[in-house]
Amino acid sequence: MPCPPSGRRPGRPNLVDGERTAAVNVRLPVSQFDKACGRATRERVTLPELLRRGLARVLDDDDADR
Repeated sequence: MPCPPSGRRPGRPNLVDGERTAAVNVRLPVSQFDKACGRATRERVTLPELLRRGLARVLDDDDADR
């Protein structure tokens, strides 16, 4: 991975090369949060990764419907 420009603290890499990321906050009922955490644990991924995958699947399905 190349060094970041001087004066910029190194951090996590972008999720998609060459594309900035956007911060998103989501409110869920506790029951959905608990189910999502359980599934993320079973799939051995983080909760944010599980949510990104789910959103990508919905968006891909939406593109297929058009």
